[in-house]
Amino acid sequence: MGRFFIFLMFIFYCINLYSGEYNSNKNGNWELNTVWVGLEIPPFEESSTNIEINIHDSVYLNNDYEGGNHNIFKIYSGSYLIINGDLIINNHLHIIVEEGGYFVINGNINMNNHGSLEINGDLKADSILGNQHNTIEGVGNIDTDYIDDDIYNPDSLPIELYFFEVEILNDKIQINWTTVSETNNDYFTIYKSLNGLNWELLSHIQGAGNNNNILHYKYVDNNPINGVIYYKLRQTDFDGKYKEFNIISIIYQKSNIKIKNNIIDNPNQEYIEIFNLQGVLLYKGYDSLIDLNYNKIIIIRSSNRTWKIK
Repeated sequence: MGRFFIFLMFIFYCINLYSGEYNSNKNGNWELNTVWVGLEIPPFEESSTNIEINIHDSVYLNNDYEGGNHNIFKIYSGSYLIINGDLIINNHLHIIVEEGGYFVINGNINMNNHGSLEINGDLKADSILGNQHNTIEGVGNIDTDYIDDDIYNPDSLPIELYFFEVEILNDKIQINWTTVSETNNDYFTIYKSLNGLNWELLSHIQGAGNNNNILHYKYVDNNPINGVIYYKLRQTDFDGKYKEFNIISIIYQKSNIKIKNNIIDNPNQEYIEIFNLQGVLLYKGYDSLIDLNYNKIIIIRSSNRTWKIK
């Protein structure tokens, strides 16, 4: 019976060795065999090994780690891995840090040949170096002094939106938005809804591609309907991926105020203010008929709308 048990242990050892699967067993130094299930120490030079750190404590390696060959390196929630050296990611190595997992590299991360990082926990390193063939994704925290701009991040924001708003202008609805930066931005789409559920496509607006300057966009809805109107903005990348931003709404009511032949007809005697383009107040009051005896562009405001008159 004893010999049979030894034989089974030998078979388990061979299978584990052949498959290249290493699982942590306890905290401590990577180079101690007691840290690993099966007492086999995983190599820290490039090899065909999958490694899982799945203890609620710390494993540390006082050396560089180099991995590759289409393998997976995973750090589970509650687990810590500390590398006192550099991390070298080669040949499709995929490193996963789960939420609640911690990966500390007291050195640099060098990403080569389609290596990738999926960070949903915490990652700390001096710097992360790579190119467009490498990927960093996930929603975790990355603490580093430098990340190569060429590394692709599918979770990075395609645009940085400063604001998105609507206003009633000249008895129509103008939709305004401003971006601070744009990355891989093909176009915007404006949608309209009367109930916030069913959406009508209004227009496509060309994006700026890649841009780091402030850009202003607008679109005018020439056919607003009395009541609450909802609008939403969608941004689409060149690769077809898209992001939608918060829905905004406005209460529209067609005005009884009419402007014709430099005369304001104000039948309900609403409160009106008139400014020049410098913001100087030219008139305020409730008159039912107001003569616009001005030569330059003026701005007229009532309680809930604005007109610009040339």
